[in-house]
Amino acid sequence: MNWEITQKGPQKITIRLSPGFNQNAKSMHSSLMRNSGVQIKIEKSFIGTDGSWGDEEEVTTYTTPQKIVEGKEVSTFDGKNFFEDSFIFDAEVPYNINILDNAEVLFTKNKDQLKALEKEVVAKYNEIRGIYLKGTKDDLANAVYEKEKRLAQQMYLSSETIKNNWDKEYQFRTDEDLEFFDLKPIEKYKMTFYANGKLVCLEKINNEKSALWGGFKRKDKGVGTYNLHSAICVSPKR
Repeated sequence: MNWEITQKGPQKITIRLSPGFNQNAKSMHSSLMRNSGVQIKIEKSFIGTDGSWGDEEEVTTYTTPQKIVEGKEVSTFDGKNFFEDSFIFDAEVPYNINILDNAEVLFTKNKDQLKALEKEVVAKYNEIRGIYLKGTKDDLANAVYEKEKRLAQQMYLSSETIKNNWDKEYQFRTDEDLEFFDLKPIEKYKMTFYANGKLVCLEKINNEKSALWGGFKRKDKGVGTYNLHSAICVSPKR
């Protein structure tokens, strides 16, 4: 969860549970089950004298509420159709990313404003798609530089890892090891808001992955799927 932490201090995590999919009935369960639940363990790691990641220390562990029934631990919210809870922990990080501190809240219930925002966000997605399909890798680097800079800070990436990610993880049609690369048109999407309404993304309706996606095939390997998600969450300028 490092890429969700922007500065040291209290961090709030909210857990929301809803009924899952019933494989036998091929439909959603009507309520949460006795075995519904989640456990989240927060740990911090330390860098050793040789520069590698060494020991870990537990910060806190959260477990959704349980009760004892017939000698077994079961959820306290079985039979309900929704559960929500939050907990707070302190994070120690050596960076302060404040890019969203003064950003505009984009979320609104005004239908006309949402429609105008959607048009703006779709245009941004198509701009990035155009770079992948017709631009250069330098154009792409300029478009994602700030995002990659933040990620490098939050994940403590080495110069070698940053270079490898750019050379290997970012698929691009001009890469020599690709036989083909393509991105699908922006369609069948929904707008999803993050960061208390300051970020907006377009996500596919069927699986909530990025609406900017496509396929690629490396030489001597099978076809892969490429989803561009966090790089394309946008906060339009006003």
